Amino acid sequence: MKYLIYDILIINKLMKNSQLNRYWFGKNWKKFISNISQEQIELAKNSLMGLFGRSLKGKKFIDVGCGSGLFSLSAYLLGAHVYSFDYDEDSEECCRELKKKYFKNEGNWIVNQGSILDEAFLDKLGRFDIVYSYGVLHHTGDLNKSLNLINKLVDKEGYLYITLYNDQGRASVFWKKLKKLYINSHPIIRKFILFIYLIYFTVPRILLNSIKLNFSNPFNKYRGMKFLINLEDWLGGYPFEVSKPEDIFNIFKKNYTLEHLVTVAGNHGNNEYLFKRK
Repeated sequence: MKYLIYDILIINKLMKNSQLNRYWFGKNWKKFISNISQEQIELAKNSLMGLFGRSLKGKKFIDVGCGSGLFSLSAYLLGAHVYSFDYDEDSEECCRELKKKYFKNEGNWIVNQGSILDEAFLDKLGRFDIVYSYGVLHHTGDLNKSLNLINKLVDKEGYLYITLYNDQGRASVFWKKLKKLYINSHPIIRKFILFIYLIYFTVPRILLNSIKLNFSNPFNKYRGMKFLINLEDWLGGYPFEVSKPEDIFNIFKKNYTLEHLVTVAGNHGNNEYLFKRK
């Protein structure tokens, strides 16, 4: 393993003049929405019901960094009035495509392009009963600012659901270098990195699940995601910032109660937080 890390860091040094500073999230999501199944929609709906109950009828729901639009669609199917936005124009387009496919002329689902770092944009949106942002804020390039600004969107006694990459210390430094290398590599090199990742990290994880007689998809199948789409999203997810659960709790504890917390127990991946405004 140490030789793999060494080789990657050497290649990274050779690519120090690369210009790309952001992964093409939306282009990856376009591959995902091309054939979304009803089963995936049901899985996404179930994940929302597990957090907020079986009905969101009449609730104002905002999807911050809507990505594919799958969870905006799921919230709407559960009865919410939905506002979706994403900084990535391709992601915004994905969400519009889903809306067009299922609810073309529906006025209670609005899709726009915008940034969680744009305070003037946020001020125009108002406040929401549910503010939902899965795996987004750590890719903005300014995690602390995004955590402060997302608070503007949460109504009185409203819910804030966020997931953020876990801080693994030195390992997180490696992941950051790997992600920047990935987005600045030739497509053939990216396939090689993907193969190495599968061998070193994914296959052992699947085997461990098999030993435990747990054959579930280790990459968030419960959310309706796809294995390879998630894998590339993880490898290419740059900008990349991490946080510790206690740090996130300290940011929100004054104005919120922590309703739900799931950590990855020191591994890489997302810690999940559900806060309720006091």
